[in-house]
Amino acid sequence: MTESANFRNVISIPQAKHYFGRGNYINDALYLVDKIKGSNLPQNFKQAKCIVILFCEKGGFKYDSKGSTIYASQNDLVFFTDGQDISHLQALSDSYLGQAIFISTNTLSCIENREYNENCLLHRIRKTNKIKLSQQEMDTFNDIFTLISEGISSHTNGHQIIAYIKLIIAIINLVFSKDLSSDCHTLDYEELKYQQFINLVEEKLILKIPISEYCQELEISKTHLSHIVHLFAGITPQKYIHKKLINRICIVAETTSAEAMPIYKIAERFHFRSASELSRFVKREIKISLSTYRCLESVEQQYIIHHTTLDQIV
Repeated sequence: MTESANFRNVISIPQAKHYFGRGNYINDALYLVDKIKGSNLPQNFKQAKCIVILFCEKGGFKYDSKGSTIYASQNDLVFFTDGQDISHLQALSDSYLGQAIFISTNTLSCIENREYNENCLLHRIRKTNKIKLSQQEMDTFNDIFTLISEGISSHTNGHQIIAYIKLIIAIINLVFSKDLSSDCHTLDYEELKYQQFINLVEEKLILKIPISEYCQELEISKTHLSHIVHLFAGITPQKYIHKKLINRICIVAETTSAEAMPIYKIAERFHFRSASELSRFVKREIKISLSTYRCLESVEQQYIIHHTTLDQIV
């Protein structure tokens, strides 16, 4: 196919479909081209507007990016990401033969603005500090990538190569979608959920709702909530809630008089069934009764609040 005048200086899935034909078009998120010859490489390609993966089955190609010329040779797998500037893309000879896969940005939005061959992909998964994988998962990925590498090296059948590329994409999808589909989350995600938990505690504290309702509101499991709170606060979610609650109760006690706010009224405010239930809770947390706490000097009260509630974490 000769290059169309309508093929602009950017490439997206619709543009690729227009340029290469319907081919193996799957949908607006995924488009495969299983045979690209040297004359088919779009030389006016200036910027990727989707994720583009080019596999070099035979021969080689080159392109310019960020002031450098990058060369791809046989069996290299090269990634361009959305917004990446590329120029002077061209085959090194007419014998070039390759495949391409175009993926919507939403599918693999976590891949950085860099180029990768197959070995670099595995290196990224090993070294990244934003993805948490167990040793068993890592061993599994190592085994799969070894099979892919051996397969690419030993097969020249275009459809077979596409199958390997699709397997690579499936693995990348699995790894980079863990924050959406499992309890292995990025640190940014965990920080977000921890902040949401703190805000929810502030909002729901006096209602004394069970942990299961916090999990339901946050849309995570009890195990994952415990992991997140322990990661940032060093204590369990229940202990965190108790410390915040005792903090509030003590502040009410020290800022009001026994006449204006007797213990039973504090119990009512914080949804305890009785003054005695409140008293047992307070004594369990700060080792003295609320009445005794009220009689302490301000300095002693502040020490108890800060010591009990681990002020540095809240």
